[in-house]
Parts: sequence; C-alpha cells; structure tokens
Amino acid sequence: MYCLNIYSFLGVTCPIEANLLVVEGWMSDYVVKSAVTEFNQGNYQKLITAGTPIDKGSYLSEYNNFAKLTAKTLITLGIPPDQVVAAPIPEVTKYRTTASAVAVKEWLETSNIKVNSINIYSLGPHPRRSWVIYRNVLSPDIQVGVIAVEPKYYNPQRWWHSNAGMLTVIGETITYFYTRSVDMKQINYAIYK
Repeated sequence: MYCLNIYSFLGVTCPIEANLLVVEGWMSDYVVKSAVTEFNQGNYQKLITAGTPIDKGSYLSEYNNFAKLTAKTLITLGIPPDQVVAAPIPEVTKYRTTASAVAVKEWLETSNIKVNSINIYSLGPHPRRSWVIYRNVLSPDIQVGVIAVEPKYYNPQRWWHSNAGMLTVIGETITYFYTRSVDMKQINYAIYK
C-alpha cells in the first residue's frame, strides 16, 4: 500500500522565494505554458531553460536542443526575450538532469546577476530527483526550491492504472534511489569525459 503513495513523495512541490525559475526543457508544451503563469506570478528576474540536443525532428527545426526550443516557446508565449536564458547541455547518454544543473550553474557563474535562490519547474514524479540534483550542484551558495506540475496523461493518485503512469513512476523511483546512491564527483566526471 505504501508503494502506491510513492508518487506524492516523488512529485514534490516545495517552492521558495526565488530569483530565478528553471524550466526543464524536455517537458510538454502544456507544462511550459503553465511555467509562464508561475513566472508572471512570482518575483523572478529570469527564466532559464536547460536541455539536451533534440534527437528527433531537429532537421525540421531551427532549434537543435530542448533548451533553445523551450526558450523560444516561452518568448512566443509572452515572456520578454531579455528575461529568458537557454542553457543547452551537450549530448549525454546518462545523468541528463545533472548535466542540466551543471549548465545552469555555469551560466550563473558567468552572468552578472546575483542569485541567492532558484525554483525548479518540473513534471510528474521527476521533481524530487531534480531537487536533489540541483541542491547537490548549487549548494551551499544557492537555495533550491521545486514546483511539480501534475501530468495530464494519467491520474497521479492512481498512477498504477495506466501504462504511462507505471512506466514513469517506477522509472523515476529507480532513478531517484540510484541518484541518491551515486557520488556526485563520479557523475560530473561521467558527464564531461
């Protein structure tokens, strides 16, 4: 019975008062659209998108990675261009969320903005893992909050009743515990070797 409640643990929402909103670029358009509402309601200075290269359809698009595609989508949805930052990551086969956190950190280190805190905007059961990873990469200098958006393709309270829910929740459960057991130095090495 307890394992059926794992979604509420993984799909955590714990926002903080933050300077930046980080949107994970891989998410569906409906999630990106809801991030516009969060950005407009919050007191954010910038909205950063992070993402991997696009592995399908890149020949038909002027955007070759999810960070740039999502940044352009946010601008199209009304966020001023000077408030949107794309932080693309290199092609990685694993540790994509860590690579995204590292890309955000690298952008922060080269920008002239003083940032004390960020909120990560993520989907479904992925937020807990993103939250842990971003805190590991950015702390102690930057506080990290997290905002989860509910998926629309399955009921998160009854995730085990659909293929999408089963695959996503079980996969995120495994990767969350794997992430908790791995040394971050090994991950950083694996990303950039």
